Amino acid sequence: MYKNNREETNSEEYKTLIEQFNNYVKRINTDFMLEDFSKRLENNEVKNDGTDSLLKIIDKYILKDNSEFIKIIDKGTIMYRARIIEHNHINKHYLSINDEKLMGYDESNSREAPLGIGNEGRNNIKGMSYLYLANNVETACSEVKPFARQLISVARFRLLKDIKVIDLSNLQNEFVYGVTDESDKIDLSYLFTRIMTSYYVPINHLNEYKYTQFITDYIRKSRIDGIIYKSFYSYNGSNYTIFNSSRDIIEFIDSKIMLLQSERRTFLDFNDDKVIHAKTIVGASYDKKSSDIMKKNLRNKIMLE
Repeated sequence: MYKNNREETNSEEYKTLIEQFNNYVKRINTDFMLEDFSKRLENNEVKNDGTDSLLKIIDKYILKDNSEFIKIIDKGTIMYRARIIEHNHINKHYLSINDEKLMGYDESNSREAPLGIGNEGRNNIKGMSYLYLANNVETACSEVKPFARQLISVARFRLLKDIKVIDLSNLQNEFVYGVTDESDKIDLSYLFTRIMTSYYVPINHLNEYKYTQFITDYIRKSRIDGIIYKSFYSYNGSNYTIFNSSRDIIEFIDSKIMLLQSERRTFLDFNDDKVIHAKTIVGASYDKKSSDIMKKNLRNKIMLE
């Protein structure tokens, strides 16, 4: 009996080792698939004819009708867009005062750049215009990476209808697909985590955007309205890229002026007399006296110039 127990134990250990080895091989295969795709993309060799293995997986698991990646964002949802206020824009031609409130950029300067003018971004090639938004003020401000004491215009937008997006923000999600044609060769869960991470991590060179730009454009052509992805700079923050931001889909509400108080990502909200910061930051407070002085000086500068 002892011998049988030992044999069973050895058998279980063997099965575990085999499973671990197979998972290791699948991850190597997954990395190879992504690296090969990136190289072919760099050399303009990716064929959009239904034969590419990575694009076929995106079609099958991300873009299918009942995909767990598809999310409906409800009509009425508020989103935020931040822009650093250029020093030569601190005047009444760009900013305004409304009932003692400091107002940021107007609608024209708060929306995406016109087609052909916009810079290259994580999800768009140069000249292509998408509306980049965030789920809260702190995330929107953090994403523009301001310097300390720099002024920021934060605009509010509201959805006028439901939109269908691909949600790539849940990096902690466990993807379970059972046995599939692909699961014998690659690790699907690892693959999707790698794709989501590519939208999340900062880059060193603009050409590194080519990967996410291609996938985003592929998603857009599947009649999807936008994507959601995690913010690197804001705790629990999410970013949105909206492909069609026409005024019958999303409306501009208003904007306000804020200031980065410190490199700890605490932002002064002059209009609501408060500090906005990540939940991970403690001890931040609103100094009303000094804030009122800054607000007065800013108001005078806007009115005089």
